[in-house]
Amino acid sequence: PNVNLPLTAPVEKCFNNKQVSDKNVLGMYPNYRGTQVLGASMCIESDGVVLIEEMGQTEAFSLFNSLVQKTFIASLILFAGLLVIIFLVSQHLYNRFNKIVSAARRMSRGDLDIKIITEGNDEIHDLAETFNKLATAIKESQTILENKVRERTSELETAQKISRTGSWVLDMEVNSLVLSNEMFEIFDIPDGTPPLYSYENFLSIIHPDDKEYANNQWTNAMQNGGS
Repeated sequence: PNVNLPLTAPVEKCFNNKQVSDKNVLGMYPNYRGTQVLGASMCIESDGVVLIEEMGQTEAFSLFNSLVQKTFIASLILFAGLLVIIFLVSQHLYNRFNKIVSAARRMSRGDLDIKIITEGNDEIHDLAETFNKLATAIKESQTILENKVRERTSELETAQKISRTGSWVLDMEVNSLVLSNEMFEIFDIPDGTPPLYSYENFLSIIHPDDKEYANNQWTNAMQNGGS
């Protein structure tokens, strides 16, 4: 049909371009005023009609920039939210793991009654349960060992009492002397006498006639391994 319309891109493509099957337009083109616009058209050639929707370039890019800005702000908010969530989760995990570290330090100082209580059903919970079992096992082993030491000490004291022999241990590095109970009996040391904490104290209770001999024997043993 012969229509009197400005030959904008949608009109020209719809009515004058017979070689094109797709007669719709979507994109940037100058409108009838010569102004660049963003437009979309639908050609209804049989009715001699073309539907056109146009938006000025400035307005279009303004909306685009606004959309980009809003998308950027939304992304920042989302990223900040993720950071907060990650921080809270990591802080929660740190606090739970720190309980295990603190308990390990207390156990290393001899506190075997420590128990770790953690919620959840994850690796940290399993680690805490393993730690609790380990602490219980160590405490049980320590109790068994202490009982055996008391039994052996009692047996040794009984044997020394029957045989009228005693024993003593001297730590030469710190000059610390430990006597068995029977040693106090052998040397007739009265009850209530302060413990003999050094070799010099021990030497002081030996009879004066035997003191030089005892000291020589001691010196020889220390220097030459004699007895």
